Amino acid sequence: NCRRIDQIYTSGKDLCEKMWGSAFVYEANESHAYTMWFFDAANPNDATSARWGHNRSESCNLHHHHKDVPSPEPTVSECHPWRNNACSRQATVGSLDVLKSSFGERPGATDERESFHWDRCGPLSQECERFFVQEACFYECDANVGFYRKYDADHYDPRCDAQSGNYSPMYAASRLCSHNTWELHQMPIKASYCDAWYAACRADHFCAGRNGDFFSCAGVAKNMDEVRLINETWGALSRGITSTGEYAHDTLQQLWHTAVLITGSVAVLTCCFGIFLIRRECEGRPVFNPSHHRRASPSLMGAQQYSELTEIS
Repeated sequence: NCRRIDQIYTSGKDLCEKMWGSAFVYEANESHAYTMWFFDAANPNDATSARWGHNRSESCNLHHHHKDVPSPEPTVSECHPWRNNACSRQATVGSLDVLKSSFGERPGATDERESFHWDRCGPLSQECERFFVQEACFYECDANVGFYRKYDADHYDPRCDAQSGNYSPMYAASRLCSHNTWELHQMPIKASYCDAWYAACRADHFCAGRNGDFFSCAGVAKNMDEVRLINETWGALSRGITSTGEYAHDTLQQLWHTAVLITGSVAVLTCCFGIFLIRRECEGRPVFNPSHHRRASPSLMGAQQYSELTEIS
């Protein structure tokens, strides 16, 4: 299900609000919006959080590859803007490949084709891939992200979280709940950032389902693999049926020719035998002479007639 990004999303707004599910929202009022990358000495997202009434976070508040509390990570290279205060360690965000694999695999996945990689449709252009790296660094490192955890402390129930030690399948089924400690919801992102992302990536190819959700990619690709397998199997079966049909057709033709030959031979022999009988009759030497002593059946004549015939014989 690989398509150009501008065939999946119609704009920067569409990209930011669909690619990551409900995690982000496109915000035109940029004084109240976050950026996924910065070059300032201080993180500008701290000031944005303050405008929303959030105090400086002393907790990362997410549990994916995150630390419990943010702290300096001076050796961080790929995500260098967060060296002074990061929610992830160098081992978690140390390189592009590590970041690309940070989302792991779809639950229940059986092979690497089902992993959440942004380049499943082939290498992205350098300018496009940088935005995916920036988003990964932002999510893993920025403590402000934790303010937008979907199932925060007021709503999270470990009995509804399949990854929790307190998970209760019966309880979750009865409440129809499915919680986690890593998902974001409606975090406002600067409109200019979303637009720049779309402009950089619009010609690149990306894998996503009909709704444009990045996380649907693994499931879609898996289904497409299954569809291809079914098509290949059906094609082979069809070819087999065609071959069998052709073989049966040839066999029937051979049987028909044989039947015609046998029937013709019998007809010729019958004609010859008939001519032979006629010639013998004409010569006065019939092959079959009538019997002069043929006994009549008592069932066809009276008992007296039968007795007379018996005496004569």
